[in-house]
Amino acid sequence: MKKMRWSICLVIIFMSTPVLGEFYRYVDKSGNVKFTDDLGQVPVEQRPKAKTYMESKGIPEEKTDISDAEKEKTVQDSTAELDQIKIQLDKEKLELEKEYEAMMKEQDALSEASKKAKTRVLIQKFNKSVLAFNEKTAGYAKKRRALDARIVKYNSEVKQILEKKLEKMQKK
Repeated sequence: MKKMRWSICLVIIFMSTPVLGEFYRYVDKSGNVKFTDDLGQVPVEQRPKAKTYMESKGIPEEKTDISDAEKEKTVQDSTAELDQIKIQLDKEKLELEKEYEAMMKEQDALSEASKKAKTRVLIQKFNKSVLAFNEKTAGYAKKRRALDARIVKYNSEVKQILEKKLEKMQKK
């Protein structure tokens, strides 16, 4: 079943990829100009003279004129914004580390409580504590994944800015 899903996905991906195409221009016996993408349709005597074209690239993008000063200001603004984001991410990371430490202490306390739970009432109480701890752990894991995703996004933005600065320095 998994193989079938993967093969369908691969077929869809490969069918939707753009392909470079060549087409040929030649003149037929009656003097008409013809275009074809099959070199076999071009008469043999005209194949050496058949002109090859590559497909058009589409409409070119209009270039906007942004001065170097505006680019520098944009980079500086984004750098300042990224600094604020870094401070916020560091705060959240510290909070999560504190929460993790508290959870580790709670886990140690639960392991001690498991040794002491001998009666049915104590075991039920212990089980409720474990369920609550598991919910806290799941919440922590969710927060941690969200923080990690934001850190990855932050790192990619920093990388882009550094690449722009490097490119600018190489142009000079």
